[in-house]
Amino acid sequence: MLDEVMCGLGRCGYPYTFMHPDFGLSNGAGPDICTVGKTIGSGFVTLAGILISPKIKKAFDEGSGYILGAQTYHSHDFNCRVGLAVQKKIYANNLIENCREVGAYLKSQLETLLKDCKIVGNVRGAGNFLSVEAVKDKATKEPFDPKLAVGPLLSKRALEKGLYVMGAGGCIKSELLENGSVVTYGDHITMAPAFTFTKEHADFIAKTLAEVFFELEKELL
Repeated sequence: MLDEVMCGLGRCGYPYTFMHPDFGLSNGAGPDICTVGKTIGSGFVTLAGILISPKIKKAFDEGSGYILGAQTYHSHDFNCRVGLAVQKKIYANNLIENCREVGAYLKSQLETLLKDCKIVGNVRGAGNFLSVEAVKDKATKEPFDPKLAVGPLLSKRALEKGLYVMGAGGCIKSELLENGSVVTYGDHITMAPAFTFTKEHADFIAKTLAEVFFELEKELL
């Protein structure tokens, strides 16, 4: 079972992330169950779905004969029509290929501009779904003190320069304290540009993030 709500339906440069040569399943296999969403409606309507393999369908066919779903979960023909129209637009305009090509360009630019930044752990991801990890020590990947909230701080600084990225923490580990509270370690920013983004957009993103990371390097180290 795979969750492709965020990364699927083209965002990673392929129709589904399990089709990506770096992350895909072996021998061209697909999941038995796959959740999808977000890109189906693309903000125009609320829409999500669950894809099932013939094996799973067979289990339902030979069992109860139906998948339980009522009221909230059915008869949304308008949303489904919009979702279908969105998918047709994506394929007609080769937007999945655009994600793959411009996303690879953006990743390359980020790796080049940030390679000497002492607080960058790595640049990771695929297509136009990318992240940059922030660390206290580039060699050991030691994370920053969670109290610094470096992920959200990176997001705030980028927004001040006209770029919105998602800054977050907790991508490395969590620790349960004696008082019952939980502390999470690890900081990163994630970006998911529109499927229509261009190399000019990618240049702006890479240049802006390089400015933000190097400025914070001076402040944090």
